[in-house]
Amino acid sequence: MRTNIAAVFFVSMLIPFLAEAAPSRLADLARVARSGSTAEAADAVAALRQAGPAGMEAMLAACADGSCGDVLDRVCGVHDCADIRLFWYTDLDAAKAAARATGKPILSLRLMGRLDEEFSCANSRFFRTVFYNNREINQILRDRYVLHWRSVRPVPKVTIDFGDGSRLEQTLTGNSIHYVLDSRGRLLQPLPGLYGPAAFQDALKEAERASRSAARMDDRGYARWVTARFQRQLSNAASSLLRDQEALAPAPPAPPAPAPPAPAPEPVAATDSLPVEAAQPEELEKIPTARDPWTILMTTPGVLTDRIDVGGNTASKSTFETRVLTEITDVSDDQVRQLGQLRRPRVHLDPASRAFLLRKQGVTDPKEAERLVDTFETTVATDEVIDQYRTGPAILKKLIAPETRKDFDLEAFNQWIYADVFQTPLSDPWLGLAPQDVYGALPASARTAASPRP
Repeated sequence: MRTNIAAVFFVSMLIPFLAEAAPSRLADLARVARSGSTAEAADAVAALRQAGPAGMEAMLAACADGSCGDVLDRVCGVHDCADIRLFWYTDLDAAKAAARATGKPILSLRLMGRLDEEFSCANSRFFRTVFYNNREINQILRDRYVLHWRSVRPVPKVTIDFGDGSRLEQTLTGNSIHYVLDSRGRLLQPLPGLYGPAAFQDALKEAERASRSAARMDDRGYARWVTARFQRQLSNAASSLLRDQEALAPAPPAPPAPAPPAPAPEPVAATDSLPVEAAQPEELEKIPTARDPWTILMTTPGVLTDRIDVGGNTASKSTFETRVLTEITDVSDDQVRQLGQLRRPRVHLDPASRAFLLRKQGVTDPKEAERLVDTFETTVATDEVIDQYRTGPAILKKLIAPETRKDFDLEAFNQWIYADVFQTPLSDPWLGLAPQDVYGALPASARTAASPRP
């Protein structure tokens, strides 16, 4: 037993150097890893993870018959790896080393729970469906990115006992964010929450192109360049909001048809004693104009409504957009729903994601499948609007602030996002689910605090 453990440990130390030269070694480790929960199997899993993507490929080959249980997920670092087939680092330093060696940027995910377990937070589970299973996005991640995730804290779970033997287990609250880091580990792009696959794919492609420019910059030049990049993205979000609002605005009423010309008056004889009466003019229909204060009530409600100049906007476009930038995160809930409906036709799961979703949900009836997919895609479209016009701009505004850029620390910044943007401060042991000022008619013993960690 000790000899086997020592052999596996020795191989694990050599894996980074032997992964390409000795695939048979990796295959042997994969066979050991799938053998069970023994110490040798655990050491083999650790060794395969040290081998990176090559270790994942060896484990996938060993698990081709689908009998590996969660061992494959532990090697890959992601749940449902049999479908996703992407290797995820959990050590950021190791991810940075891989990025430096390959010149690739890093996609670093922060989430509640663990990505290699079924019950991570809801958004990270949706990522596995919408992003990681999407064939085009999957190929981009495989070819152009180094992948990494870090759990910010355990995800809260609840089990509902219906009292008749029926039980429902699910997670509560939680949000996730992807960070694109350049090959040196510097923040290049925050991508909070859930997007439609097309929007996420575009963001990945654009960030990967930008990472090539970033690779040539020293830290001082990079700080100036990336700040200007965030400012430009914030301005683009404001312009996009204006275009979306214009698309939502009702079409102006058609002008009234011109009235037929009035008949010429009968000529009056000069000797007629009756006075000639002037013809009464037709009553003109009043059409609201930019100077009509009631016009503002006819526009689409939302963040910009109370900033419309009813006397006519004579300011420059840049001045107007500057005002918008300060308030873009105040898009109303009603407008979010409207914009989500506008965005809905552009959000579609690809066949791989759709098949994964239906299999995960256990749905086989075609009509039920259509309803389920439509509901989920509608949710994704709404989330995309929130990310583009609320959470995303809030994060960008913080990033361009001089006090944020000074001595920037990604982990401290992530703490701020969870506290101020996601409204789930990681310092709160109850994540806002047990407020002190709300009476639930239950004893204090219903809430049990965890023991402090050593």
